[in-house]
Amino acid sequence: MYEKCLSYIGTEGNTLYPLIAGFSILADICSVYLSKPDSDYLRAGAEFPGFSKSELQPFVFRHRVFLFDGNRADVDSMCALLRNITRCLSRADVASIRNRIDHQRADFPSPTDVLEMCSRLASIIQEMETVGVIPLLYVRHSQEIDAAGRGAMRFVTYNGRKYSLRWPQIVGQQMPGPNEPITIIPGLRLRGTCESLRFRIQEPSQFVKRWDGYPVRRKRVSAQQPTDLKNEQVISGIDATEASVVTTGLLQ
Repeated sequence: MYEKCLSYIGTEGNTLYPLIAGFSILADICSVYLSKPDSDYLRAGAEFPGFSKSELQPFVFRHRVFLFDGNRADVDSMCALLRNITRCLSRADVASIRNRIDHQRADFPSPTDVLEMCSRLASIIQEMETVGVIPLLYVRHSQEIDAAGRGAMRFVTYNGRKYSLRWPQIVGQQMPGPNEPITIIPGLRLRGTCESLRFRIQEPSQFVKRWDGYPVRRKRVSAQQPTDLKNEQVISGIDATEASVVTTGLLQ
């Protein structure tokens, strides 16, 4: 039913309505899913990895809909925030002020109107960055690891926002590690863990497409050792230079 009242195309120009109302509509869609038993969206047994029965490393993505894999309190808080974003954007009168500027109407917004709108936008944007609704790039800048390999990885964003990742990871290789730039959602932890949801950054650019697969790593070729006893006796009776030539010939 939401497709009839909301249309957003990322590659084309859009009105402010889907940008403002989309947050609360997304929360409503999430609520529809959450009103159903999580067993309805459990993955089939064949889709579970071999380690899923281990108590040391839990398999955290057990459902086909991620909402059920997140901490329920965090998911509820995120939905509440999404609805609040729509309310704040509406109260800031963003659409009205924007239209009055672009259309050069007689009721052109006053400096006070613009400053008040910007202040409200700055406040809600800061909250969105804090919980991860607005994705930020996190880069590792330090680490504290003891002799047993336990500790924490420290990440930082462009504006100095910091995040500490417990090490070693509870979820293992199920999420991106610390050796690459990642996006972290601090406000959404995985169910049954203390780790926040993370995503690997994949840049859709012509540069990435051009250099895809580089640098090319040379494949290791295990040299077959000569098994012929006669050849081994001959090689043992010559000097190093000759042995190198003979060995090369045997391997070709």
